Amino acid sequence: MRVWRLAIAAAVGLLATTAGTARAQIGVVVSAASDYRYRGVSFSEGAPEGSIAVAWDDPGGVYAGAEVMGDSARGGRLLGHMEYLGYAKRVGGDVTLDLGATNIAYRPAYGGSADNPEVYLGLRKGVARLYAYYSPRYFTPGVKTLYLAADAGLPLARRWRLFGHLGLLETLTIPYGQAFGSRFDGKAGVGVNVLGGEVQLAWTTRRSEPSGPVRIRAGNALVVSVSRGF
Repeated sequence: MRVWRLAIAAAVGLLATTAGTARAQIGVVVSAASDYRYRGVSFSEGAPEGSIAVAWDDPGGVYAGAEVMGDSARGGRLLGHMEYLGYAKRVGGDVTLDLGATNIAYRPAYGGSADNPEVYLGLRKGVARLYAYYSPRYFTPGVKTLYLAADAGLPLARRWRLFGHLGLLETLTIPYGQAFGSRFDGKAGVGVNVLGGEVQLAWTTRRSEPSGPVRIRAGNALVVSVSRGF
């Protein structure tokens, strides 16, 4: 059974057994963006999108969630979905160790579908995060990758904050045993709390090697998004 299927099954089981307890928390986030970008790549092909996400969190450290994305520019067609299951534990001071499994799937406009199941390990300290993700099938069967990500945020005032992201994708092997070079992506932006939600303006970029099984044309984009939690 694939990793992401195990994650979904476990998350559903946890939600079913603990959703009624006073300790567990469930939240819903509705959002919309001018472009849906995944590690610098536009899944919505530059078109606006909307999404609904559900997150479940237990004080014991276990958490799970799912998100469904729709392409608002094409009649609300299903753009993709994401699921995750993890466990976070404080290991000293304000340092938290985080591990889990996740899967994201999307449907290109030309048809078909592709997914990326991953396991991850990360450290969180204050507003900084460092994560490593391993995928045995990065949107293509047999393509194994390692993705390293660094994220940070900086509060500016009561309602404003800056945030940034740097990512490095290494293609380890493809079915024929070959390996390819590095692919970099980055994001920097500002967010402001408005009427209980957040509006973000972010600049994203991606730089790719000229070859590889997950080759996608490099490009930059300015993305506007708004989200509201319930």
